[in-house]
Amino acid sequence: MAAMKKERDILLLKLKAQTSPKNIPDNSPILTLNELMDILETVYKSGKHYALFSANGFMPTPGKMNLKTIGEVAGAPITDNIVFISDFWRNEGKTEYRLLIKRGNPDAANPSFTNIEKNTTRSVAPSEGETNGQSSHLVVSLDTSHKSIDGYRAALEVIVGISRSLVMPYINGLIYEATKQDPRFSYQKQVKNEKVDMTYRPSIGHSSSPSGSLEADLKKGYLSSVEFIDNKVTGATGPDTDPAIKHVSKRLRFHLKPVDNHERAQEIIRKLNRKAREQEFDYIRVSMKDNEQEKYVSTRFKTEEGDALDKLYSRAETVNGFSQDLNSCYDKVHGELAEAMMLLINSPQKW
Repeated sequence: MAAMKKERDILLLKLKAQTSPKNIPDNSPILTLNELMDILETVYKSGKHYALFSANGFMPTPGKMNLKTIGEVAGAPITDNIVFISDFWRNEGKTEYRLLIKRGNPDAANPSFTNIEKNTTRSVAPSEGETNGQSSHLVVSLDTSHKSIDGYRAALEVIVGISRSLVMPYINGLIYEATKQDPRFSYQKQVKNEKVDMTYRPSIGHSSSPSGSLEADLKKGYLSSVEFIDNKVTGATGPDTDPAIKHVSKRLRFHLKPVDNHERAQEIIRKLNRKAREQEFDYIRVSMKDNEQEKYVSTRFKTEEGDALDKLYSRAETVNGFSQDLNSCYDKVHGELAEAMMLLINSPQKW
């Protein structure tokens, strides 16, 4: 689905400083979110933030990222997906940050244009050195008035191809690479009769408010099952195929213990969507049990649409009224769009 020209969906998030793993000794240092944003700014200025990854669209876990500088990727054939910080801005007081995350995706279909009157279509192929691109704005406020027990307010522009399941592992991967040699983030643990050196990594945790639909579904019932669907099944045709068979698909269903907590429900759905995508299933179907009407309510979406989860089950707001049409990709932070995102962050009723 192409990005809309007149409006954008904005995902509302809470960000907080944490560690991975979370259970560490009480005297171990934990960086503040201000310090973590400082690290990201330093990484951006260093230039080594171009992360290459495969076509499945999932960023490798921190510690396994393939990071390059622009000099190392320039001139090479564009065969891998790549994500990088295209622009980084903060105010002088370090209470507001605006990041533009850009993705180059050679696996995306070329844009096409159709002439309705003539019923003709043309596709536009990238020129030499180009690839299909998308960009997404991340706006973070570290103002004390925007802090709660769940963290600081943030807003992420929802763009097909760039979801928080890509952005947050990428950002935490950059933080890991910048801190992995820091001796502060290590300690000794007593294991039987010897002390073992242990390490942990600073990271940024994220959460979202549930959408109205998820809240309503869980108030009336619970998450019941998740089903993987593959419509690309081979061997479904041939001379021996029964002509009565219209369609063949492969399905894998996970029956769950009743889940009525929205955070746990989102975690399970996101985890299983990733699993379905890694196993090359086409769709994922989420089923909720409605106790009031004694029936099941199902929602199906493509596994490749990482932002579908955010649209369906996390609270998002729509911003519009821009002076010019919006593009799907930018090189620098779009000031008018970032201001609209800040208005959402500054609106108490949205949180």
